[in-house]
Amino acid sequence: AAEKESWVVCGTQSGALLVINAEDETRRHTLDKMTDSVTCLYCNSFAKQSKQSHFLLVGTADGNLMIFEDKTIKCKGAAPLKTLHIGDVSTPLMCLSESMNSSERHITWGGCGTKIFSFSNDFTIQKLIETRTNQLFSYSAFSDSNIIAVAVDTALYIAKKNSPVVEVWDKKTEKLCELIDCVHFLKEVMVKINKDSKHKLSYSGRVKALCLQKNTALWIGTGGGHILLLDLSTRRVIRTIHNFCDSVRAMATAQLGSLKNVMLVLGYKRKSTEGTQEQKEIQSCLSIWDLNLPHEVQNLEKHIEVRTELADKMRKTSVE
Repeated sequence: AAEKESWVVCGTQSGALLVINAEDETRRHTLDKMTDSVTCLYCNSFAKQSKQSHFLLVGTADGNLMIFEDKTIKCKGAAPLKTLHIGDVSTPLMCLSESMNSSERHITWGGCGTKIFSFSNDFTIQKLIETRTNQLFSYSAFSDSNIIAVAVDTALYIAKKNSPVVEVWDKKTEKLCELIDCVHFLKEVMVKINKDSKHKLSYSGRVKALCLQKNTALWIGTGGGHILLLDLSTRRVIRTIHNFCDSVRAMATAQLGSLKNVMLVLGYKRKSTEGTQEQKEIQSCLSIWDLNLPHEVQNLEKHIEVRTELADKMRKTSVE
């Protein structure tokens, strides 16, 4: 059997897809040019007639979804197997994510403009949900913003451009059922440290990345460099990691050798360069987090509760 090769695909603003061999970077070529800037890339696998097929999904700024078979990626100028026209120039296709729900395996969800869509292995659109709402609350200013991140299990978790709120949508009723306001949770932590204004917190709390840890937690990364861990069963924030970097940009789960399952968090820090106070160099930073973190936090909280109860009992006993 031929040895499997690994390729890295880079999407560009010009719409070019650059493919580089992971072992030999001198081996590189481009695929068929996209209709507009590449806004997201996603590797996917579907079982067709008991055979596993792998695909590269490419989203563009003009709302198109291009589907490439993975075996064609190593061929120069390869064209997509299929193109789905979902949006237009004002509704970019910004994100794609597979459902974590075991009953929905092989269903992929994406965000295009303010719409959420789903498709399975036949690459036809199954659901198209409009997330624009007419509700009169302070959040309505963000309702018309384009979707930038989506995570899916039994519900749909959606983040919109410049919004500090994660929207929770019911897939069956296609209705908005909850709003998770990151500013509310950041306020509890940040006010203790420094008195940030509400506007500053709102900007710092805008959601940039979402990643689901199956049956456990939703990891939320913000534009102010904070990470919030949300318990999926209670939808309560169990941990806030504040000022981890200047801004979180992307999050993904991965298997890294002996470390098993980890969460990769990509962000950036502004580094002051010598002699120039205004000019700050942007430096990317990648961090690796243990996926046991949410469990450890919950176990520690329970342990603290038990200790507090015991201490109270002992105090009462000594008084008596």
